[in-house]
Amino acid sequence: AGIHLPTLRTAYVNPDFRAAEAPGRLAEEKWWGEQRVRTDIQTFLVGHLTSPQATEAPLLVLGQPGSGKSVLTQILAARLHASEFLTVRVVLREVPADTDLQEQIERSIRAVTGRTMTWHQLVETAGDALPVVMLDGFDELLQATGVSQSDYLEKVVAFQQREADQGRPVAVVVTSRISVADRARAPR
Repeated sequence: AGIHLPTLRTAYVNPDFRAAEAPGRLAEEKWWGEQRVRTDIQTFLVGHLTSPQATEAPLLVLGQPGSGKSVLTQILAARLHASEFLTVRVVLREVPADTDLQEQIERSIRAVTGRTMTWHQLVETAGDALPVVMLDGFDELLQATGVSQSDYLEKVVAFQQREADQGRPVAVVVTSRISVADRARAPR
C-alpha cells in the first residue's frame, strides 16, 4: 500500500552520450573516453533521423550491458510522432538469426501485431511517415549464430539502398554492446 511505480515514460531520464563518425575504434573504451560528452540525445536522434544520412547507413547505438540501449529504442519508438515516423522495433534475440533482414523485420511485425504482413505492405500504410527500423541487440544476434556476422551492417546498408531505389527510404538504428562493435564492419 502506498507504493506507486511510475510508467517507463515518466521515469525515463535521457542519458548523456558520446557521438562519433564511423569508422573508429568503436570497441575501445579509451577511444570513446576521448569523445565529447553530450546531453542532447533527443535533439541528436531527431536531427539524425531527419537527415539524408539516416537513410544511407544505420545509426549504431553502443553501450555496456544494462546501460539502457533497449529501453532507449522503446522510448524512441514511443516518442517519435506517428505522422512523421513509422517505427518497427526488432528484438534480434527473438527472430531467427539465420534469416535475412527483411524476414527478421516481417517476423517481428507478426509477433507484435499477430498479422502476417510484408515489409512492403507495412510501408505502404505509412503515407509520408519515414519508416524507422530499430534492430535491438546486434550482440545477441552474434551470440545466437556462433558464426561471423561481420557483413551484417553492410547488409543493412544494402537493404537501405534497395529501399531508397524503390522510393521507400528507411532509417535504421542498431544497438549493440561496445565489446562486440569490432565484429562487424561499420559502414561510413
